[in-house]
Order: sequence, then C-alpha cells, then structure tokens
Amino acid sequence: MKMELEINEEKLLEIAQTASINEMPQAIFYEAKKQAIDIAVNEIKSKLVNKSYYGDKETLYNEVRDYLYKQIESIVKQHIETKFGEKEIEKMVSRFVDKTFQEWIEKKIYEKLNQIKADISFYSERELREEREVEAESNQHQ
Repeated sequence: MKMELEINEEKLLEIAQTASINEMPQAIFYEAKKQAIDIAVNEIKSKLVNKSYYGDKETLYNEVRDYLYKQIESIVKQHIETKFGEKEIEKMVSRFVDKTFQEWIEKKIYEKLNQIKADISFYSERELREEREVEAESNQHQ
C-alpha cells in the first residue's frame, strides 16, 4: 500500500491558529497521522468491498456480524463453563448448605432459648421470703 499525505498551506494556517509555536510540530504530526489512518481505512474498506468474494457491502457486513457473534458466543460459553463448572457448582451448593444450616441452627437455638426463658421465673428476695412464709404457715396449719 502506498500512501501520500498532503498538508497544504491552508491546513498549516488552520493548525497555526489553533496551536502555539511549541505545539505546532506535534499538531502537524497528529494531523498527518489522522490523514494516514483515514487513507488506510478507506483503502482497506474499498478493497474488501470491491473483491468478488464480497459482492456488496451487505454481504461484508453479514460476514463481519457472523464472525463477531461466533467470537462472542465462544467467549460467553467459556465464561459459563468456568463459572458453572463442577467445582464452582460444588462451592455454591456448599455455601448455600452452610448458610441454610446455620440459619436453621440459629432459629432452633433462639426458639429453645425463648422456651427456657418462658419456663424460668425471676423472683426478688422479698417475693421468695413471702412465699416461704406462706408455705411455712400452711404447713403449720395442717
């Protein structure tokens, strides 16, 4: 591929108006680079579309689309196989079982503690003393 770049005076004046003297060499370089890329892309596009293999732009677009979909499909398949491989599924199931078992144990312990709490009565010393006195009196009367 042969490339010819043309930066005319008009383009140089346009660059000079937007860039300082120190920035001019870099600005000219970027303009040349931009033009070279545009030329290369246009030439590649025109050669691909004009080949007999690609009868028209639509055929080229379909080929590129199909190729991209195949690439995306293989990458997605690879990620799915990695994410949902046997070891990964075992890890996920194990974590789920551990979490479920822990929640179940915590629930059972909490229920048991509430039952025990309901069975335990807290009395003050005065209440205990009064209860003993009442019990002693009832024993004496018998």
